[in-house]
Amino acid sequence: MLGIGFGLTTIRYPGIDRRVASLSPTAWYDPSDLSTLWQDTGKTTAVTAADDPVRVVEDISGNGNDLVAPSDAARPLYKTAGGLRWLEFDGTDDAMADAFTLVRPWERITALRVLTYVNSTAMLDGYTLSGGRLRMIAPDPGLNFFAGSSLDFTDEVATGNDFVATMRGDGSSSRVAIDGNAYATGNAGTNDPDGVSVGARGGLTALFSNMRYYGDFIKSGTMSDADIATVRTWAAGKAGVSL
Repeated sequence: MLGIGFGLTTIRYPGIDRRVASLSPTAWYDPSDLSTLWQDTGKTTAVTAADDPVRVVEDISGNGNDLVAPSDAARPLYKTAGGLRWLEFDGTDDAMADAFTLVRPWERITALRVLTYVNSTAMLDGYTLSGGRLRMIAPDPGLNFFAGSSLDFTDEVATGNDFVATMRGDGSSSRVAIDGNAYATGNAGTNDPDGVSVGARGGLTALFSNMRYYGDFIKSGTMSDADIATVRTWAAGKAGVSL
């Protein structure tokens, strides 16, 4: 394991993680790394075992953009099985978010699993309401990318299947894809996210999703296809997905 220092934070990156780190993410979350998970906002009680609640996920980019649940009741649970580790959101009140500077264009690559399909619930969003929402839509479940306008695409994700979502928020030049499939392109709207939300819509007041969250990479600006492929490989490994 190689240690790389970012300011006051030292993170250990093996293999693919070093290549992802070299892409200078704006925010980067890896729930499989127990050293980044805390049960309280003061970071005094570490997450150490399956079913521990998670109040904070530290940002391993070194930029300090930690995900935080708004209350103890809103904490997702840390889970592990079959060599995989993730956060599990209950679809009732679990959610996490952080506000930071993130404006168009931006990239987000995330590994997820839908556990229960409920139409219109938000798996991901910006910190600002409707600032880059990946939401479930009919059929069970199609997905929709929304930042003020709807960018629909035909790929469906069966409930209980892990997948990697790749999103670019850039107004009429937005795009979204599942796993290694072709991008759907078009206008997702011009709402800037100003950060990220997980498990509910921006603002964390509604549209809660019952889901697994394996890892998340967010970057201001656009990336080359080769760099996106690197991050997709990292995200797929966290969810055990073959691209």
